[in-house]
Amino acid sequence: MTTLREKGWEPVTPIGSQGEFTWRVWCDARRPPEADLMGWPEGADFLTTFIEVTNGAGKLHSGGIGGIREPGEQLRYCTGGRDGFPKFVTVRVAEDRPGILIETSERRIEVPAVELGDPHFGMRFFAMPLEDGEDLVAVVSGDVRR
Repeated sequence: MTTLREKGWEPVTPIGSQGEFTWRVWCDARRPPEADLMGWPEGADFLTTFIEVTNGAGKLHSGGIGGIREPGEQLRYCTGGRDGFPKFVTVRVAEDRPGILIETSERRIEVPAVELGDPHFGMRFFAMPLEDGEDLVAVVSGDVRR
């Protein structure tokens, strides 16, 4: 099996873990093969963000943000999960933003920019699992709320 790294993807977070689950966020700024089929312009700013989650038995869950990066993009996120895996929130935020706040139905998680790690492609990245029964309410960075 070919790994994401072998396919040219760049890891943009360290490996995270909680219980039996481990995860990492990867990015690829190359024009994707489906770009022509989607009608995306040749000179667009592409940034595909992908989370890869494994459990203790080696089963894999993945998902992410694909396509063209919005001009001046400041904050973008996605959520996803599947049976046997927690729902994950994956965030990318412009490197000059003050950090992020993740609001859920149960808690508020503040992550300062310095804890988001080194920037890649002008962005910083973060991912975390939600707890059972917990719903995402918003992702915030400074004056940007999604």
